[in-house]
Order: sequence, then structure tokens, then C-alpha cells
Amino acid sequence: MFPLFFMIPLAVTLVSVLLLAWLRWGAFSSLMKLATEQRQQSLPASETSSHHSLKEERHLPPRVSIVVPCENDGWWVERHLEYLLKQNFDRFEVIVADASDAEDSTAHFVKRLQMQYPHLRYTAVPEANHNIVRRKLTLTLGVKAAWSPWVVFINPEGAPDSPNWLAHLACHFHDETDVVMGYANYDDSVGSPGRRAVLQRAHRFAQQVQALSRGTVVGCDACNVALRREWFLAQGGFADSLALPYGECLMLVALRAQADRVAVVLHPEAKVRIPLPDAVLLREERQRQREVHRLLRHRCCWTFVRDSWASSALCLAQLSTLLFVLTRMAYFFGGSWLWLREVGIYLPTPSPVYAWMDLLYDVPAFVLLIVLMTLPIRSARRWLSALGEEGYGFYIYVYEWLQPWRASR
Repeated sequence: MFPLFFMIPLAVTLVSVLLLAWLRWGAFSSLMKLATEQRQQSLPASETSSHHSLKEERHLPPRVSIVVPCENDGWWVERHLEYLLKQNFDRFEVIVADASDAEDSTAHFVKRLQMQYPHLRYTAVPEANHNIVRRKLTLTLGVKAAWSPWVVFINPEGAPDSPNWLAHLACHFHDETDVVMGYANYDDSVGSPGRRAVLQRAHRFAQQVQALSRGTVVGCDACNVALRREWFLAQGGFADSLALPYGECLMLVALRAQADRVAVVLHPEAKVRIPLPDAVLLREERQRQREVHRLLRHRCCWTFVRDSWASSALCLAQLSTLLFVLTRMAYFFGGSWLWLREVGIYLPTPSPVYAWMDLLYDVPAFVLLIVLMTLPIRSARRWLSALGEEGYGFYIYVYEWLQPWRASR
């Protein structure tokens, strides 16, 4: 008869791996499908002429205002502003909403650039009062200064991956849409903190897209999002998050937007890259995310529950595999573990040779171990590839292994 203490950890590993395969392999299927569809689509032919007939005008995308909120970000403005102004799109303006102090160079740089780019505008933001934090006031005044029906928010340190970034966003500006979510993430960097930050941000966005496909809006990325101006003003702007100094767009979209009026852009040319902050700022950002998600916990949906279960299944599979290995070692080398008997643990009589019956344990265990080592990596690579994030290799497995000890949202 096979020893029971071999069968129990092996059975737990089998159940955990099957549960993990069910939860992880099909995760973020909506994101991958949407990404594939958008990659196969091309932009409509761009009309570069400034003279359009009335018939042509009706088929043009709506005008767009890009709002860049600044607060002592002169260095980033000088580095990225021209790239925004040179987007392959004819019907847009860039509004720099500046809340910087007198020592910052943003105002002088923008005013010099306005002579070259007539679609560049500048608005100075007064000191914020005690009810509105600086960034929210900056974004709100930028929206009110916009002349277009659509406004796009992008941070000054963010840089689009392509000159077609705005054109891909504008493809989703329809009468049936109020919010268009774009993807933004940190620059790829070497080292564990940078990789973890990129994977966490990508994972959070994937959760948002998957939840949206199930009819629940759980937020967006404030660095790459477009809002209908009329809708923004009708919702009262950031009135729902005045008590928080962060999470303005996430709270607005999560609490006010309807799932059927939110679009997602996953085309590779519609991404925005952000420089990786230092470790202190990353910790602060994670704390802010946890606080915002705590306030939105009532919007928990199957996507987050499934993610938590998958992380728990992975942890259980790891522990049961480790227990199986230890019991097998104890079976063959129990004689050298006599000290265990002194504490009341009696091991079975060790086998003198490796018998063919042992293969009934070890072969299934080896197969399960291979599946356990490869499944998280392959499943994560699928949705990461859909977002254009590749080259993380075995670190994905380390990230997945540590997930049960982190907040899933």
C-alpha cells in the first residue's frame, strides 16, 4: 500500500495546478482579444489639407485638446512638449496648464514655442485653495480652457511611443463614448524594483480592462486618458475625490462612467511611457493605490476575486510540492534523521533501493512541477505581449510567487 503521506501532498498539488490552470490561462482573455483586433486595424487615411468640403468635414474625427498639467516640471516640458505638438493629427491643440512657481522655466519655454506652433496654448493656474489640491485644479482649469469636445490628459513626464498616438485615441471618439482609456507604463529598466513596478502597473491595467468587459468600471490611468469635455463638466469634475490629494481620474471614471460608454485603446502606437521613479516614490504610489482601491472595494468583481484565488492556488501548489519533496527525502534518508524521533516524529522505514513503484509518485510529481514552473510564465507572457511588455522571462514567475503576499488590487 502506498504511504498516505505521499498521496496527500501530491493530490493537493494536482488540485492546485488544475485550479491555477483554469484561473490563470483564461485570465485577461478580453484584453488579448481586443489587442489582437486593434493591431490588425490601420489608421484611416489622414487628410493633411486645411481645406475640406462639408461632406469631408462630417467624416473627420472631432477636435481634441491635450491638457498637460504642470507644477515645476520645466525640464520635462522642454523635453516632451514638442513631441506632443508634432502628432500626426490636424485637429488638435495643446494646453499647458501651469501651476509652477516663479523659478520654473515652463512659462518662458511655452511662450517661445507658441511663435512656432499656433495650436499651443498656455494658462496659468492660481494658488489652490484649501478645498482643491493643485493637480485637480490644474486639470479642471485646463478642461475649462479647452475649445474642443474631447480632452486628453497626459503628464509632462509622459512621452507617447509614436507620433500616431493621438490619432489612435481619436479613432474611438464617438457619440456613444465618454471615456477612452489608453495604456501607460514605466520605461523598461534593469533590476528587480523596476521590473516589479512595470509588471504591477501592467497587471493593474489588465484588471481594469477585464473588469470593463464584465460591465464594471474600476478606474483608468490618469497619464493616458481621454474624456468628453461635456461629460466631465456634467459630472462635476473631481468632486468625488476632493478629500484625496491623488486618484482624481481613477475615482472619477470608476464612480461616474458607464461601462458601455468606455472604450480602451491597446494599439502599440497608442502607449505612453513614463520614467521610473525612485524607490521612495514607488512605495508612495503603491500606498496611494491601496488607499484608492480601499475606497472602491465595493466595486470588487470576479476579475479581482479570480486573481486572488489564482495567487492562492499558486502558493498552495508551491507549498504542497515542497512538502512532497521533503517527505520523499525523509522516506529514503530517514535513517539520518534520527533526531526527529527525539521530538516524537517517527518516519517510515527507509527503502534501501529505488523501486519501480516509486515512479508512480515521482513521475506525476515531476510533470506537475514542470507545469507549475511554466504555466504562470506562459500565461503572463500572453497578456503582457498584448500590452507590448516582453522580455521578463523567469522574473514573471518570481512576481507571481510573491503575489499572495501583496494586495491583489
